[in-house]
Amino acid sequence: AAFQQAIRDKGIPVYNVVGNHDLYNSGWPLWKASCTPYTSTYYFEASGFEWYFLDTGSGTLGRAQFYDLKRKLRSSPKPKLLFTHYPIYGNGIFYFALSNPRERAELLALFARTNVKLYCAGHYHPSAYCDYGPFQEHVLKAFGLFAHYHIMHIDGINQTYTIQSFSLK
Repeated sequence: AAFQQAIRDKGIPVYNVVGNHDLYNSGWPLWKASCTPYTSTYYFEASGFEWYFLDTGSGTLGRAQFYDLKRKLRSSPKPKLLFTHYPIYGNGIFYFALSNPRERAELLALFARTNVKLYCAGHYHPSAYCDYGPFQEHVLKAFGLFAHYHIMHIDGINQTYTIQSFSLK
């Protein structure tokens, strides 16, 4: 929380997604109190993209969130960026992936048809990357374990993004 506040004090926006450690072991009250915007699922539009922050802290989207996401993604042709905790496939190690195989398959098909450009996740700490054709999945290295942080650069005119990774070691 102190790190996030220091970054925000410098005028750098910080957007959070809830993870499995935030939900369990009494982490949820601290997460809700310190991580903006103090909710686990939210959406906004900026820089020519729609930005979706999803709650997969339990290893799944769940029915209600899945159908809400499906409706929102289908309602707009704009390019979309999705951020969440669990990867779709976790580099093939299913302990690190979304737990419901049908949900994973439906998400891949949905993303391919609705102008999703990026699915960005964590949970699999070493990192992973998969190019699905219409969109890419980036699983970013863990900050604490690997001392990495990531900055996303957006080009709204060309509807592109880049992710720059930095090591503190």
